[in-house]
Amino acid sequence: MDSTSGVRLPVLMYHHIGPRHPQTHYELTIEPKQFARQVRWLVKNGYTGIRASDWLARKLHGSPLPKKPVLLTFDDAYADTFEYALPILAQYNFRATVFVVSAMVGQRDAWNESEVSKSVLKLATREQILEWSLRDMEMGGHGRTHADLTALDELHLQAEVVGGKKELALIAGEEPTSFAYPYGSYDEALEKVVRKNYELAFSATPGVNTLSTDSHLLLRLMVDPRCSIWQFGQCLKTGRKAEPSLAGRVRRKITGLIRKS
Repeated sequence: MDSTSGVRLPVLMYHHIGPRHPQTHYELTIEPKQFARQVRWLVKNGYTGIRASDWLARKLHGSPLPKKPVLLTFDDAYADTFEYALPILAQYNFRATVFVVSAMVGQRDAWNESEVSKSVLKLATREQILEWSLRDMEMGGHGRTHADLTALDELHLQAEVVGGKKELALIAGEEPTSFAYPYGSYDEALEKVVRKNYELAFSATPGVNTLSTDSHLLLRLMVDPRCSIWQFGQCLKTGRKAEPSLAGRVRRKITGLIRKS
């Protein structure tokens, strides 16, 4: 807990909210019923959903926050996330932040393809992203192509980070203030470019943020579909990554066998 003000911000990291597909990564999909159950738990336990910019306003200007803020983030901006998550968020008056792969809008998640598996999940269209923005949600940067930015030279790094920011501004109607490192990977060169172009940046390192947390190395808790609602709650309270339950591990094993069949 922050030593001066007690401000504490858990940030939840989601990817795909929607029906499960056998060809995709099991751990990156939260089905709509499970997501709704998690949001209901948050509401029941006094949490209020905020945007990344609300946290920034608190840090810069001392703007007030709810008593128990929580930031829901969605990496990659899947079309399913817009279809299934947005109504649930709206029902409970939850704000959120979505990190968009700007050059891939309306396409598929090609970065998840392999030699034996084609991408099957569609990314949100420009119209969906604009609708999300109009509903008081917020867009953040996630690179242009979801490349591993730590593997790029300076020229391509600038194109991914700066070029992506410009593209997203044209789509959403305003410049994004936050960024999520693709794959959670960052190094000194990437961090330097991001600090010059974004006010906030999110890692994939687990933990809970306070006002003393580095604004460009913010912590996030990845939501694992194999965890029970009790484990979900414990993850928020402790700031530690939840270990999947036995039942969840069994479901994962069965899904893996189906994928191989």
